[in-house]
Amino acid sequence: MNRRKAKNGELPRGCSHVFTFVWSGSFLIAGFILLTIGLWQFDEIVSSRSWPSVDGRVLSKSVEVKKFRDRDGGKTRKYTPTVSYQYTVDGQTYRGNRLRINVWRYKKRNAAAIALERLTSNGQCLVYYDADHPDRSLLTVGFTWGDFLLPTLGIIFCFFGCVGGRLMLAGSRRHQ
Repeated sequence: MNRRKAKNGELPRGCSHVFTFVWSGSFLIAGFILLTIGLWQFDEIVSSRSWPSVDGRVLSKSVEVKKFRDRDGGKTRKYTPTVSYQYTVDGQTYRGNRLRINVWRYKKRNAAAIALERLTSNGQCLVYYDADHPDRSLLTVGFTWGDFLLPTLGIIFCFFGCVGGRLMLAGSRRHQ
């Protein structure tokens, strides 16, 4: 990197390349992380669709409330459906608490309650479990639109990292 001071307040030659590398690299790393997590969840969602099922019993269900502070200092609430159930596989009794692979926080209590609507306390439920690890279980299998969020964001971040970096390099070459 050239350490001479540039004329007219411009960055010294080579500084824009460092900024471009850091900017693009940050977007690419974030994109790859989001994409990796999203694809890992996709793999688990797809494999869970072939898991065997067994009758279980709902022990409890509720909507958990968490309070957060927003940027303006105000309080917001997020609602998360929670459930506890038990099931038996090959004579061994297990307890589970996963409603689905991705459990989302909701802005409204009613939306979280709808996720629990089909479950009755101390009632029967259908439990899907991993045959290789029977302690891993779910009550709902399959995709929702929200499951596409992380991989989509990962692709967008990677796109910005590649295209944005390329455009910044082309622009800096034009000005040299």
